[in-house]
Amino acid sequence: MNIKAIFIDIDGTLLNSRFMIDELTRNTLLDFQKHGGVLVLCSARPYQGMIRYGKELELARYHGYYAAFNGGEIIDANSEKTIYNCSMAKEDLQAVYDVTRSLEQAAQKSELAALVNKYSNSVQLTIDLMQQIHGIIDKTNLNLMTYQKDKLLCMRQEVYAVAEMLVNGLGISICQNFITDIDFDPVKVLISGDPSLISAVYPEIQKSLCQQCDVLVSDPFLIEVTAKGVNKGRALSSLCLQLGIDLKATAAFGDSANDIPMLKKAGIGVAMGNANEEVKQSSKFITSSNDESGIAKFLLKNKII
Repeated sequence: MNIKAIFIDIDGTLLNSRFMIDELTRNTLLDFQKHGGVLVLCSARPYQGMIRYGKELELARYHGYYAAFNGGEIIDANSEKTIYNCSMAKEDLQAVYDVTRSLEQAAQKSELAALVNKYSNSVQLTIDLMQQIHGIIDKTNLNLMTYQKDKLLCMRQEVYAVAEMLVNGLGISICQNFITDIDFDPVKVLISGDPSLISAVYPEIQKSLCQQCDVLVSDPFLIEVTAKGVNKGRALSSLCLQLGIDLKATAAFGDSANDIPMLKKAGIGVAMGNANEEVKQSSKFITSSNDESGIAKFLLKNKII
């Protein structure tokens, strides 16, 4: 197969369950680049959270690329310059803020009303009551986050914000006023919260924003919002157009729903063995899992290297 560019998802695809690139996969991808192939890492992660894996694969040396934020931003690994960007407008950010605040307030009002009804007129400020109130507030909070260079900007510091910071190696900054403090057009906004709340509010958020933004659940505790039309497939097409590479000469590997546009757009779309059924049905090929060097085995078996 005459493949000139490979587009690879990171989590669950490039990385095994120990969050490492196994030796066979790393060496196979290095060989592909040494023979003139273009390697592109594609992830929902910000650029800062992808660099460590790009360094392992020597993307800068072989002039590879990063497609961050589900394809909302493409960075040249060699020059470290952004060559493509699709940001949200200020009014999009305001719409995200308005709908999440409304849904959060409704959830808190309902839960607190149930608590008041439970205690009726015999409310005592006990430790148990305070813990119940704390639990309600924690369970009904909807946090907002976005990225600015190597920082995670948050409306609140909570468990999901800290996890996002740690996973991507970012600093963290708490915004006193999220709307006015974000004085730039973000590529992606995250809505985090308790999984049961995220599941409950997602349909309303998607319905409210669907005309102007793309909205998807990326984790049980996380909703991602980007500008309309942003996806990994669009990033693949855009980069190939810039590089003069025919789409038929591309391969893509992924395991999650956000990889489907990329897998469909590529000449060869390959689902990992650990991918869900929807991803497998959307792909032309299926390889071994991320714990079984699935990427390398497919490339070697089909003589792409």
